[in-house]
Amino acid sequence: MLFRSLSFLPFAPTTEQAHALRSIEAFLNSNDHFLIVRGAAGTGKTSIMSAVTQYLTEKSIVPVPLGPTGRAAKNLGRKMGLPARTMHSCFYTPQTDVEEATVRLIRRANDCPTQQVFIADESSMVSDRLDASGDFIANNPLLADFVDFVRQGHAQNKIIFVGDACQLPPVGYESREASPALMAEHLRQQYGLRGDSIELTQVMRQGE
Repeated sequence: MLFRSLSFLPFAPTTEQAHALRSIEAFLNSNDHFLIVRGAAGTGKTSIMSAVTQYLTEKSIVPVPLGPTGRAAKNLGRKMGLPARTMHSCFYTPQTDVEEATVRLIRRANDCPTQQVFIADESSMVSDRLDASGDFIANNPLLADFVDFVRQGHAQNKIIFVGDACQLPPVGYESREASPALMAEHLRQQYGLRGDSIELTQVMRQGE
């Protein structure tokens, strides 16, 4: 079987990277809802996801690269060569309450009629707990609203969660706690999603 996504890599992939791209392409052509791509810095996650976005564009599928923060989104967009947004700007509309000096985050409806593939970078930072202690208030945890927004759209919408399991978990979590968006079993049990995870372990120098 010919895996088209491999042709979009600007370098010869390692065996592990080639396997990851084949797994991602198989996922994109399956009925699964999510795929987790875990790996430390230098394992090729960004290059692989850049190849995936080119593959999706060729197939006329809309890639939606997202970061948990503005800085993460800016870095992601620069590395992938296309606009990236924060998760909050993608599926929330902010409403300011002047009297309470707070901003309420209202989840938008996903009315996109075509298939979208959401690429959530730095997913270790995505929380599955509701935090109403700050100036920004939402009705549901970020991960819950993200999953709901994706599934509200086209029936074949998918999420690729990308991140490093060794990075710190979301704000408010203990350092020993695992990041929920990088746990396949949590996504299956909590949200009824179908999907799996792959791991990149081989760190390469940039020149390589």
